[in-house]
Amino acid sequence: MGKVRFLILALVGLTVLWSGRGETLAAGPGASYTAPLSGGEEVPPRTTPASGQATFQVSADGQSLTYSVTVQNIANVTMGHIHLGAKGANGDIVLPLVPMVPPAGGPKSGVIGQGTATAAQLVGPLQGKTLADLVAEMDAGNTYVNIHTGAGGAAATLQPGDLPPGELRGQIALTAAPAAGATATRAAGATAPAAATATRVGTATAPTAATAPAAATATRVGTATVPTAVTATQAATATVPPVPTATRAVAATVPPTASAPPPATMPRTGGGGGTLASMLPWLALAVLLTLGLALAVRTRRRT
Repeated sequence: MGKVRFLILALVGLTVLWSGRGETLAAGPGASYTAPLSGGEEVPPRTTPASGQATFQVSADGQSLTYSVTVQNIANVTMGHIHLGAKGANGDIVLPLVPMVPPAGGPKSGVIGQGTATAAQLVGPLQGKTLADLVAEMDAGNTYVNIHTGAGGAAATLQPGDLPPGELRGQIALTAAPAAGATATRAAGATAPAAATATRVGTATAPTAATAPAAATATRVGTATVPTAVTATQAATATVPPVPTATRAVAATVPPTASAPPPATMPRTGGGGGTLASMLPWLALAVLLTLGLALAVRTRRRT
């Protein structure tokens, strides 16, 4: 019986590992990130009254990254970048965020860098690669923002306002993943669903039998009306045909707009995601449980 218990525990452990692997979510296009900036995050840590924050938004197509860097109570900012490196480790510059300026620029608070970056701005280890490569490193927690300062002296004092290696730092982390339907692309002329009912205008309610044709792209028109006094939706290329006589009016108010439901999405794994990847943990569990039960029965028969 001890062998059977050990086998069951092993199966449970493998199941947990596989399940965790299948639920890993990579944010990617449409996601937003933030990096709180402080001297304590520097390596080594710095004592400074300054603070700040950097925010990032990946475009829906994943081809650009909009960013903003704000600071408070800092002096002599010279430049700022995204660096490639895990928490507690220093790394190379991969994307400039704050334009380089001469040292000894004086106190500064507010926005010091903002814009929209593409793959063309990547430097260092990521030069020549895609923006998706940078986003993947951001998802993995391997990027940080670093703000450098300098007083312009012959030798840096390594005091606030004169920290060329960096005075403020913050690891970039996911703030919000894209909505379930954010990655779906709506094609021009997309059709309304066959069951979409005519929209209500004013106080008129669409009858239960009044439905827009499946191929009609629903757009509200303020002047076109149908025989039952319900304002008709007009397709991109043709007017919705007259509404058939209704046997009874709908008691419930029809929603103002009828739109196609967002496509269901599957969790994306580090290896690309999709239906097959999400099924792997359950297939592995089924195989392991089958083997475990067979071994248990065989052991029981022997005893």
